[in-house]
Amino acid sequence: MDQASLRVFVEDLLSAKKAFSNTAEELENHMPTGGFARPSGGNEEVDRMIDVTVRTIGEFHHILAQAMAQHGGKLGIAADRYQRMEADTLTKVETVNGVLQDLTTAKYLPPKDFKSPIPD
Repeated sequence: MDQASLRVFVEDLLSAKKAFSNTAEELENHMPTGGFARPSGGNEEVDRMIDVTVRTIGEFHHILAQAMAQHGGKLGIAADRYQRMEADTLTKVETVNGVLQDLTTAKYLPPKDFKSPIPD
C-alpha cells in the first residue's frame, strides 16, 4: 500500500468516525427528556403495557446512540494507529535506506597493520 492509499484510508476512517459520532449525538438529541409521550390506552393494564413498551423503545434508542458513539471512537483510534504506524514505518525505511547507502558507497580500508594472507 503506497502513502497516497494509506492517506485516503485514514481520511475515510476519520470521515466515518465523524459520521458515527454525529449520528450518535443526533439520536441522543432527538430523545425527549423523560422519554416519549405515553398515550392512554383506556385502562390501567393497557397503560402499563404501553409504558413498558415505550420505556423499552427509549432504552434501545439510548443503547443505539451509545453504540454509535463507541464505534466512532474506535474508528478514531484506528485512524490514529494507522497514522502512527505510517510514521514509524517511514522512519524505519529511511533508516534502513541510509544504512544501505552507507554500505554501498563505503570503501573498504583495511587497518594499517593488516597483513594480507595472499602473497603479492
